[in-house]
Amino acid sequence: MKTRRYQVKKEVETILKHGHPWIFKSHLSSASSVFKSGDCLALMNAANEVLAYGIFERDALIAIRIIKFGKTPPDAEWFKTKLKKCLLKRENIKNFTEGYRAIHGENDGFPGVVFDVYHKTGVLQTYVPSVDSLGRYLAKVLQKELQLETVIWKAPSRRKKPGVTRILYGSHPKVQWMREGKLK
Repeated sequence: MKTRRYQVKKEVETILKHGHPWIFKSHLSSASSVFKSGDCLALMNAANEVLAYGIFERDALIAIRIIKFGKTPPDAEWFKTKLKKCLLKRENIKNFTEGYRAIHGENDGFPGVVFDVYHKTGVLQTYVPSVDSLGRYLAKVLQKELQLETVIWKAPSRRKKPGVTRILYGSHPKVQWMREGKLK
């Protein structure tokens, strides 16, 4: 993931130090006009220190979604480790149901990305175009990790320009039965 540098305003530095997962468009300087949606940004303070890494979205109120706090850039191993932690949190629920949310967006540190599991089918949703690549990458890792037969990318209805639902892995799933407690 190629990273570009962006120096944040002092007020944004304070926001980041409190762990807030978003930077709103109104908090950006005109220097942000050179970035494209989907650009990964190293967010710097005035002393040229990296505070966090985020994904830029040009046409949204939430302009930067933080994916990692700290100086070290996220890499494939970091994403896989973070995903495994998400799955560990859900391990107990698997004893009760085969339908659960494997990734819950900002709550799990993957802003704008949701991934649900229904038995052997995964359903990816990305809420803004800037996180589409991240979502597809996470879906690929989860497909292997959870041995999913099918992964569907559901077009989100909340986008200004909704996309088309499509199959990323496998084939169109048949009607599937899944366990919920003692019910099937």
